[in-house]
Amino acid sequence: MLTFRRFEALAESYGGDLRRWPEVERVAAAALLETSSEARSVLERARALDLAIAEANGWEDATLWHEGEPDAALARLRSGVAARIAPKAVRPPRWSGWRSGWALVGGGQWVMPGLLRQVGLVMGGGVAITAGVMIGRMQDAASAHVDLLAILQAPPLHGLW
Repeated sequence: MLTFRRFEALAESYGGDLRRWPEVERVAAAALLETSSEARSVLERARALDLAIAEANGWEDATLWHEGEPDAALARLRSGVAARIAPKAVRPPRWSGWRSGWALVGGGQWVMPGLLRQVGLVMGGGVAITAGVMIGRMQDAASAHVDLLAILQAPPLHGLW
C-alpha cells in the first residue's frame, strides 16, 4: 500500500502525470487517488507546476530562438553525433612497417623506446654511483678525531678544488 507521504514524494519527483511515475507505483497511486481528496489536490498542484514549467520553457524558447532555429539546431546536433559514432575508414597505424614501436632519436637513428628507458636508467645509476664515490673520497678519514668537537663538526671536504 502506498502511503500519503510516499505519494507526495512521488508527485514532487515525477510530476502530475502518472505515466511518468514508476510502473510499480502507478496502480497504488491510482487507488489512493480514488479514495483521498488530499492526494487529488497534491496531484493537481503537481500538474499546475508542470504546466507553469512548460509555459516558461515555451516563452524562453520563443524569446531566444527565431522560427525554425530549434529544429535546425537539433538536426545539426544529430548529424554531428552520427558523424562521430559512424564507423571510420580503416587507416594504417601511424607507425607502420619495421618502424612500429620505435622512436627517432638525435642523429636520425631509430631506437626502441624500451631501450631508451633502459639506457636512461643505466646512465642515471652510473651518475649516482660516481657522485657517491666522489663525495666519499672527499671525506678525510684520518682527520676525524674521537673527541666531542670532532663529532659535532662536519669533516672537511677535499679533492674537488
